[in-house]
Amino acid sequence: MSTQQNADVYQGIFDGKRQFLRNPGIMPFWVLLLLSALVVPLFAVPAHAQTFLSPTRITQMPSGDVVVADSKRQALVVISSNPKKEDTLISVPGRPVSVAFGWGKFFVGNEITQSVDVLNKKGRLQYILGGDSFHIARPSDIAIDKDQGLVFVSDPATAKVWVFDKDGALLRTLPAAGEPPLYRPTGLTVDPARGEVLVSDFGDPMDPTAAINIYDYDGFFRATINGSAGCSWFACVGSFNFSRPQGLTVDSTGLIYLVDSVLGQVLVFDRETQKGVNTIGQIGSGPGQLMLPLDVIIDKKTGDLHVTNNRNRRLEVYSGEGLLP
Repeated sequence: MSTQQNADVYQGIFDGKRQFLRNPGIMPFWVLLLLSALVVPLFAVPAHAQTFLSPTRITQMPSGDVVVADSKRQALVVISSNPKKEDTLISVPGRPVSVAFGWGKFFVGNEITQSVDVLNKKGRLQYILGGDSFHIARPSDIAIDKDQGLVFVSDPATAKVWVFDKDGALLRTLPAAGEPPLYRPTGLTVDPARGEVLVSDFGDPMDPTAAINIYDYDGFFRATINGSAGCSWFACVGSFNFSRPQGLTVDSTGLIYLVDSVLGQVLVFDRETQKGVNTIGQIGSGPGQLMLPLDVIIDKKTGDLHVTNNRNRRLEVYSGEGLLP
């Protein structure tokens, strides 16, 4: 079942200022086109809340506030869950490409400094994962298991996932020795209930084999979802094939949500069967459409699906995890 352009499923567009368009199906089509083209909010907003320039990874705070790393703005954009509260910017010099939140702190992957910087809520540096001189060439994504006190960082430059404790000490890397390798790990998430790390991987550049690889916390292989069956160098044939997997998340029932930056879709897989069960969105620039999506989370309070829509410079929100009632 696909929810591609269903107005009942699509909830709103956030353009870095505030969700300015809700339930578009009730509005005349020409109004939708005009609003989408102008990207103008329907009410005044603070001067500091400008349009996204390059939204990449996304996380959520316990308060319900959503946090988006914007690499070109050199900032974290904190989107308040309280409509009466202003959204805020946290400046991050360099190129912040990934973000996670845990233990009252932001964990920010910075491609310029080649580090994961740990900031307090005001954006002040507390420490660096691995120590001041430790470098992660491309900290593409970050995931946290707060109960276990673990921080995971994907690095396509070294084909590793780095594992730290919450205080920044390096514990190990994934995969474990002798296990199926990673080639270009990009997005990752954790499933604390199963004790699993799920990693999206572009695959071997000489033999494209995009996949979601699943390991336990010690790096031992558990399962894979192969996205490249029926794929050539340039395209894939089939509803659930993918070639450029990015961010992903998993819900309490074991469904895995993966964004593919080329397809412009969210693909939904069953963890147990590794089979595709749903697609959300479609490529394009209109309401509910995606152009180079890079990350996805499930809102812990509302169950809504949030997708960073990079080339469209906005955040897409689909109600009820993007699924029809």
